[in-house]
Amino acid sequence: MTINLYGVIVLTGMAAGSLSASLLSHLSGIKKQSIGYTLLLNFFCTVAFSGMAVFIFSGGTSYGLSGLGGAFGLMTGTLISLFIHNDHPVEMLSSWAVSAPLMYGVAKLACLYAGCCGGSILGLPVQLVMSLSFVAVYILSVIVFARSKDKARATWTAMTLSFLVRIVLDIFHDYHAGKIITREQILVIVAGSMALILFAFRKKLPVLRG
Repeated sequence: MTINLYGVIVLTGMAAGSLSASLLSHLSGIKKQSIGYTLLLNFFCTVAFSGMAVFIFSGGTSYGLSGLGGAFGLMTGTLISLFIHNDHPVEMLSSWAVSAPLMYGVAKLACLYAGCCGGSILGLPVQLVMSLSFVAVYILSVIVFARSKDKARATWTAMTLSFLVRIVLDIFHDYHAGKIITREQILVIVAGSMALILFAFRKKLPVLRG
């Protein structure tokens, strides 16, 4: 039997991020039932949106998993869960936002293994640099989460740094050669702007007040 190592790495990334989010949620006093249902919902949304993103942007000619699509699915699932459970919503949102960089950082190693999304930074594979950078964002965000009474600060830290790292490191991919800005960067800018605007006005949403 042949093991699909690419898939194993991606699933490992999802598992690592989910475990982190679950532990942070538990430490924040969120009920086990809420954590369990959020896990299932986020897994479904992450895989579904990740696959749909590749299919849509390829014009229906390709199949695969998109990191940006997966991130959108993860946040969509989390927001849906907030409205369903309303169980420490600020802490739940922060737990998943903080853990998302770990999920992406580990899963990105699959690109290094497969040789896709190539490029280099100072002689190092850009996939490896991106992976390490997102793990660093995760560590910093967890520190903010642990030290701050206002968990929203950790959400802001994780989202802002993740979008900046993704936009900057995209420059070093081979597909960026000869281009001022790529479709991926535009999508990250649009998605990032929407996420940050929504977060900035979060207190207008009943479920995130306080």
